[in-house]
Parts: sequence; structure tokens; C-alpha cells
Amino acid sequence: MSEEKQSWLRRFEWFIVLLLLVPASFLIGEQRGTRKALENAEVVRDTVVTYLWDTVFQDRPVYVDRIKVRTEYVPVTDTLRIHDTTFVEVPIEQVEYRDTLYRAWVSGYHPALDSIQIFQQTKIVEVTKTITEKSKRWGIGINVGYGVTVHQGTFYASPYIGVGVSYNFICW
Repeated sequence: MSEEKQSWLRRFEWFIVLLLLVPASFLIGEQRGTRKALENAEVVRDTVVTYLWDTVFQDRPVYVDRIKVRTEYVPVTDTLRIHDTTFVEVPIEQVEYRDTLYRAWVSGYHPALDSIQIFQQTKIVEVTKTITEKSKRWGIGINVGYGVTVHQGTFYASPYIGVGVSYNFICW
């Protein structure tokens, strides 16, 4: 085989090797990167607590229990004719009103609860998790560019395709 054919054959072999290495290195790097992404991730948590008050209005609630607490004697005076004082017996009762949202007691003479408002507090907790990946500065990959080579003490500038180690100054 001639020297020219052998040179062309070597270049073709290197071209095939590069065509196989580029997708293989991309797939390996992508798989390692996704596996290590969570290891290099920084988790930031933010908790927001909000309080809301729901107003429940109950009009004319119905009592559950009525008990007689005591009896009081109230003086009633007659000042028109005889100046006489009479004591009247007044029963004092306690009435309990109850529901799933409230419990109220009212005491007095024929007690009745007209209305009741309940201010029920609702607590809302929002937890936000932000996962940020730390940027990778060092890497191994396929490099394409223009390079300088030294051959027998002389510097030559030529296009370059190869595998190399890199440090990223700017990441996006």
C-alpha cells in the first residue's frame, strides 16, 4: 500500500473513533450529571404562616339544657297608697347553647341568647422548597477549536479536535 493510502486510512480510523467517542462521552457525562445533581444540590426552605379568621354567625340558636340555679327575692314597693313592700320570687336560670362550633351559657330570668358570632382561626402553613444545583466548574469533554502544536522545534497553528480537561469560568 502506498504511503498516501496508509495516511488516509489512519485519518479515517481516527475519524471513526471520534464519531463513536462523541456520543459515548455525551451519554456518560449526562448520566453522571443527573445522578450527581441531587448530591450537589442546595435545598432552601421558606415557611410562610398565614392566619385567617372565619366569622360564623348563628341567628337564634336553640338551647340544649336549662337548669334552675337559684331563686332571688326582689322587693317591689307600693308608694301610691300604703307604702308597703312585697318580695317577689324570681327564678334565676342558666341556659346552655351548644353546637360543633361553639358553646355558650346565659344566666338570668328567662334567659335567651339572641345571637352569637364565632371567630374561628384558621392557620395556613406554606412550605416552599427550592432546590438549586451547584454549578460544576471542572469537566472532561470534547474540545473543538484552534490550537498550536510544536513539531521539531517549530510552532504550527492548526485546527484541533480532541478530548480535554476544562475549567468553566462562565456557566449557564
